[in-house]
Amino acid sequence: MKRIFTLILVALVIGKIASYGQVLITQIYEGNVGNNKHIEITNIGTSTVDLASPQYTIKLFSNKAEIGTNSPTKTYNLVGTVTAGQSLLVRHTSATIPAYALTYTPFDSTNTVTSFNGAGTGTPIANTDIIALYQGTTLVDVFAWGTFQYNDKSYYRSPAITAPNATFTQGEWIETTLTAVESAATNTIERLGYHPQPVTTPYLAIASPLTNATLYSTTVPVSFSVLNFTIGTDGHIHYIVDGGSVNEHTSTTPIQVTGLTAGSHTVALSLVDNSHNPLSPAVTASITFNVNLTFTDKTDIAALRACDTSSTVIYRLTGTSTITFQQTYRHQRFIQDTTAAILIDDYPGNFTTAYNQGDAIANIVGKLNIYGNMLQFTPLGDPGTPVSTGNTVTPTVITLTQFNNDFELYEAQLVKIQSVNFKDANGSITFTIGKGYALQTSVDSFRTTFYDANYMNLVVPTNSVNIIGILNARTSGNYITARNLADIEGMNDVPEVNVSNETGIYPNPANDMVTLQNLKGVTKIEIANILGQTVNVYNNIKDGNMNLSLSHLKNGIYFVTLYNNNERIKTMKFTKN
Repeated sequence: MKRIFTLILVALVIGKIASYGQVLITQIYEGNVGNNKHIEITNIGTSTVDLASPQYTIKLFSNKAEIGTNSPTKTYNLVGTVTAGQSLLVRHTSATIPAYALTYTPFDSTNTVTSFNGAGTGTPIANTDIIALYQGTTLVDVFAWGTFQYNDKSYYRSPAITAPNATFTQGEWIETTLTAVESAATNTIERLGYHPQPVTTPYLAIASPLTNATLYSTTVPVSFSVLNFTIGTDGHIHYIVDGGSVNEHTSTTPIQVTGLTAGSHTVALSLVDNSHNPLSPAVTASITFNVNLTFTDKTDIAALRACDTSSTVIYRLTGTSTITFQQTYRHQRFIQDTTAAILIDDYPGNFTTAYNQGDAIANIVGKLNIYGNMLQFTPLGDPGTPVSTGNTVTPTVITLTQFNNDFELYEAQLVKIQSVNFKDANGSITFTIGKGYALQTSVDSFRTTFYDANYMNLVVPTNSVNIIGILNARTSGNYITARNLADIEGMNDVPEVNVSNETGIYPNPANDMVTLQNLKGVTKIEIANILGQTVNVYNNIKDGNMNLSLSHLKNGIYFVTLYNNNERIKTMKFTKN
């Protein structure tokens, strides 16, 4: 399959920083829809670089491929010249966000080098795709994700970096939100297509909040970055709120601006030495934002759930609730108090505090809406430090009758259904991502909604079990989903089906064709849609790679299941665009 990708040249005005051209990767954008992916390359040197002599190449190592051991999944030869201070932007032709990045005059290529994919933590080779920049046969620079959870995020190179690095160093990269990139002003480092010259003198920049952002709290944390200046050794920060008195800040933690009223506010920062004198030349940064305190308070989740979802009213949940489950997908969290529970769908990533399951939080501001028959609370800001941590929520015991007749009463709650059987369990079918499983005489009551749950690939138990899980709704029905293997009491000893670590699928997302690689031992391949319906079956599989046509499939999410003599060995997800 061929996709069109776009190479964009964006002229930048950058001062002299070296005596020769230096090309490196300066930003990665992994958008919130499959095709919104961009790679930014910049010449931070002082001379023009001919990208074809010797040839500069971007190589994608996907599906856990390892540089030096595996061949690249895709290779893209950069074209033309890049002058001192220019940036290159390689994007998917179907990208729609950010809008400003789509206005540049493109150079087209038929390649899939921006099909980096996946999410998770751990070492680069074990968990993620790798983006590498080569000059000829020499590895020049690399982005390998590290422990970044890069799904729906963007990462830009620190302006303190003065040269490419063939060894991925996570400390050279700064994580930012998609919103920050999409709303970035011209000539700001978050903006795709712009990267400043490397900084060798003291540097100060405000990371959050965003310029002219609307916030919903009387307390606003102001995060910043400092380069070539050590706070506590070289000096500290002075900051002024709304032109008032000078305040000191002596650490790198965010500045907590408190006691704010509704309206516009400005916070100005400056670096000073240990005698409180401004640096020369002055190093400053400032931010202006708005505070909106017009919202309706609700003390508990039951009261919040009773509110009108069709209005544009902003609500504040003032009471304390506990996180019972969270996942990276759409930054979702399920919270519960003594009255009810609700799903927090934080697609933009407005929660900036790193929370854990069991954390209790309060004063969540947001709007209500219904998606797929599920009530959800969309936050408009970050609630801040947890009220407490390490809390345990005891699941409410309900029956299947209550599940079927009183689902709304328990929606989003952590519940326990005792002594149930999986209707179709036969000792060989396994838990597959995004599939419903009938319980007793109910239809598709259990669903594998949480894709990272550690019971995937396990055989569905044939014995009676107790299921602890969260009730969640979709347009296809109402479900209970276990958070992890321990939530399915009675199947802890079920063995996991052997899964090949070498078999992979690319590109992903795909248009007309996907390639399955390393199919040794595979005798049958099944493709199923998001509803679990089989749409294709392939038999008599040969070792090696296999191309599968997708031209007959509708756009959407599909699952490829591999079998060896009717024994399931692996399931992989892909998106058809």
